[in-house]
Amino acid sequence: MLRTAQMMARRACTLGTVAIAAGGCSMSQSAADSAAREALDRYARSYETRSPQRMNDLLALDDPRFGQFDAVSSGLLNADQARIENLILRNLSEPRMRFEDVRAAPLATDVVLVTAILHGTVGGVLPRESFANRATFVLVRSGGNWRIVHAHLSAADECQPAQDGG
Repeated sequence: MLRTAQMMARRACTLGTVAIAAGGCSMSQSAADSAAREALDRYARSYETRSPQRMNDLLALDDPRFGQFDAVSSGLLNADQARIENLILRNLSEPRMRFEDVRAAPLATDVVLVTAILHGTVGGVLPRESFANRATFVLVRSGGNWRIVHAHLSAADECQPAQDGG
């Protein structure tokens, strides 16, 4: 999964103005880990506070390379579709989210690949249920903040289900 995600991230990065330096980059592993923690914390807070605006601010929706694929949608979402999908956050009841097995890989000075297992609980229109997803994010630094330029979430059937409370 990591090798495929790295290839996707490299392609996503080279589509725009960011170039991947052959043989590595100047970002340290600790800086990549910090970027991953910052972005995933913001992702979880956006979900738990049911804030479409916070989620939209975290996603690099203004970046032409943006794309999101998740286990719920039927395909790759563009920025406008992601904005609409994020409105669903308002209807959730007591959402909880946490990330496990987080791994960050610096790809360029301002690009980080993150893989993790996302555990969450959600209620609302449907009965409360737990879920687990494999998550792959490509982060880019924009205006001093780390933003998600690509997100891929897929059901992780073999992962342990989250306990109630996230």
